[in-house]
Amino acid sequence: MGLENIVSHLLVIADNLCDSTPICDGNLGMSRARMPQISDEHMSAFLEQLKADGVKIQKTSMRADKLKAVQDEINSSARSISDGNTHKPILISRENYILDGHHRWAHIRLENPSASMPVVKIDMPIRQLLKYANDFKFVLHKDMDEKMVAELITIASDILDL
Repeated sequence: MGLENIVSHLLVIADNLCDSTPICDGNLGMSRARMPQISDEHMSAFLEQLKADGVKIQKTSMRADKLKAVQDEINSSARSISDGNTHKPILISRENYILDGHHRWAHIRLENPSASMPVVKIDMPIRQLLKYANDFKFVLHKDMDEKMVAELITIASDILDL
């Protein structure tokens, strides 16, 4: 990997799409580290818990440009993160705020804003839904920096091998 490629790669890693594109305009300002994330393994249990608590859930599709970001950090590597995973539904609130799936949404939103995406619409206001998800026993929290650190270690190894 040449020095030019290394610098280019570092710039991509450090790029927050919410700073460099308008897709996050109007977001709720929540950091990625504070966003609840539900793994594929526990998604069914989360949705079943919502249903058991009397919350209406609707599987449907919506245009990417009709969905709204909650978090204010979306790593530019969203394009590669979501490749091949755009069929997985985005979890959204009654007001069309994204609970889970910001990177998949960003990928589609940047490529084709009017594209239709599969969503699971949860009939709950976003602030209440965030609290509900954070209280879910299998909730995860991930910081954008975890992936960056791993990629920087890989790049540093490549530099040392030059």
